[in-house]
Amino acid sequence: MIHLQNQNEQPASVQPMQTKQPKLYEVTLSSGTMHLLAPDSEAAAWMALELSHERNDELINVRQADEW
Repeated sequence: MIHLQNQNEQPASVQPMQTKQPKLYEVTLSSGTMHLLAPDSEAAAWMALELSHERNDELINVRQADEW
């Protein structure tokens, strides 16, 4: 049996996306420190790694800047 879904109907397993406020992360490269905004720590880590590759620089650390 094939169920055709109405365009306005969402499957029960799909939850509406919650928009998160981006957080400030401090990225330490061998050449210095910079800051970036990311939705979570995993995204920040991937962004920092990409940044280090673009700058041909060594990634040393990524941490949430306003973390206590």
